[in-house]
Amino acid sequence: MLEFDPGQILTGTDENEIHLWDINNPQNNFLYAFKGHQLWINCLVKCDKNYFASGSNDSDIKIWNWKSKQCINTLKEHDNCIISMIILINGNLCSSSADCTIKVWDWTKGTCLHTLVGHQKWIKCICQLPNGYIVSGSDDNTIKIWSNYKNIGELKGHTGSIRSLCKISDNLFASSSFDKTIKIWDINNMRMIQSLEGHQDNVIGVIFHKLGFLISYSNDHTIKIWKN
Repeated sequence: MLEFDPGQILTGTDENEIHLWDINNPQNNFLYAFKGHQLWINCLVKCDKNYFASGSNDSDIKIWNWKSKQCINTLKEHDNCIISMIILINGNLCSSSADCTIKVWDWTKGTCLHTLVGHQKWIKCICQLPNGYIVSGSDDNTIKIWSNYKNIGELKGHTGSIRSLCKISDNLFASSSFDKTIKIWDINNMRMIQSLEGHQDNVIGVIFHKLGFLISYSNDHTIKIWKN
């Protein structure tokens, strides 16, 4: 799900479409269906005030013009489904895939600038830290750190697939895993500083709230709030 404009959200569907909704109009909230992908939609990201990107199981990333509702480009370098995407600090698009690679794109031109290789299994999540490092989490149970598009470190500690990542501060970030834990990492020392245990099943996602606490959600049907 992606909120593009206030009150208007985009959702990816298993019908191969992206649906636009007006949450301020409960009686008639469906506005439009963006069509073009051949398989279901896994991720959406806002590129700028006029464009957004969608990633699909068809291995394609599509760039859409919000105003015209048209696809302006299709990025085709990945060999398997697109799992996650972010916009980097420099404005480029970054994507992770089941082909075990991360790609960095100039989405305005539709060109692949860099391919990051190192993970052995599907890359389920990516984030960027304030210092510019890209962090990736994979089904190979590892977290990799990338600087200037080169791998500079690998963090081990999880015993299950890494499912989400979120930045906490300039030097701290959190990861959630199918090992039922959330782990806090210090990027300066490349080490784990805390493991949060309490969920009874896979931890699907973790979010850092601006008030200073972590929110995690799990297949155990609970949401937990963590604070130092």
